[in-house]
Amino acid sequence: MKVPPAVLALKYAQAFTNVFAPTLHERDIETIERLHGFISAHREVLFLLKLPFIEQGMKRQAVESMVQLFHLPACIKNLVTMLVEHRRVELLAEVLRNVSVRYRQMYAKQSMCISSACQLSEHERELVEAFIKRLTAMAHSYTYIVRKDLIAGIRMQSNELFFEHSVRRRLRDIRAMLIR
Repeated sequence: MKVPPAVLALKYAQAFTNVFAPTLHERDIETIERLHGFISAHREVLFLLKLPFIEQGMKRQAVESMVQLFHLPACIKNLVTMLVEHRRVELLAEVLRNVSVRYRQMYAKQSMCISSACQLSEHERELVEAFIKRLTAMAHSYTYIVRKDLIAGIRMQSNELFFEHSVRRRLRDIRAMLIR
């Protein structure tokens, strides 16, 4: 059974992030993204690393030079070397992209704006944050705003999520039903 390259690249990235993500830092991910951009723009690098008549020692030197040039962590050197040795170096750009995406999903904080009709107590804030954490399983930074126009209730919004349970929304829904 032939596995599609995109699936294979994702599997390599998953295995890599499962093992090494806790040891990486934001600056490491930025360098991985720079390497991804370079490799995407210069595919000939991967072509040269794939040529069978170029000896392994020379390929290792090329990988070492790339690691030093981009100031990459040692674990990326191991990943690139493994892909070269397994004759799957053509997957490198996609693997790096998937590593970056997975890392950001695992560790990136997302900004969440919480609006309520009145000031929330510390206990109410903890309940809201626990609710969001259960829903998303992501880390968030929270901004709390009092919005009297909600009348009563709460509104939670980020770049990807939106939740509103308020009197204002119910009135808006009733008005929409009456207009139909």
